[in-house]
Amino acid sequence: MIILCLFLTDRVGRRKILLLGSFIQAAALFTMAGLGVHTPIPTSYKSGMVGMLLLFGSGFGLGWGPLTYVVVTEIPALRLRDRSQRASSLVNIFMNFLVNFTLPYLLNKPYAGLQSKVGFIFGSIAVCSALFVFLCVPECKGRSLEEIDRMFHEGVPVRRFAEHPKFEVEVAAAKGVEEEDGVEQQTVTAKSGSVV
Repeated sequence: MIILCLFLTDRVGRRKILLLGSFIQAAALFTMAGLGVHTPIPTSYKSGMVGMLLLFGSGFGLGWGPLTYVVVTEIPALRLRDRSQRASSLVNIFMNFLVNFTLPYLLNKPYAGLQSKVGFIFGSIAVCSALFVFLCVPECKGRSLEEIDRMFHEGVPVRRFAEHPKFEVEVAAAKGVEEEDGVEQQTVTAKSGSVV
């Protein structure tokens, strides 16, 4: 699924893939949780739960697994990109720890004993992630980093990024001639999407 995501990212767009991944994850987790409500759980339901776990993994591998790194590098302002990546990596590590630490307590009988019904919790988180993408993540397909930065600076609403007309962006390119304070800068006008 990750390889499929690599080919679809620039054709379909990050936002649509993240929404699709969230939908697949939520549907799989809620279905898995629903199958686990019956007592005793029939063998066919157990097979269905395993299938839903595989479907969840596919949804994660299609969207959230690989695309979070792409989105985190494209969206922040150029001057804040390094700090944003560090902060997102720390949040990612903390959330992974939190899930891995609490999951055994949520699943097993001496504690919460939710077993497959834990899908109701994580399915709800997947729905919240879809809402977050819909409201807060802009579509950056076919845009240069400078163009994305400029659209944020001009106050283009996040959900209007995809339909916003493309414009030329001025990019400072190093000329290679040394001066007293470093490298002399030359302004080059480049159409968005082209390599300078």
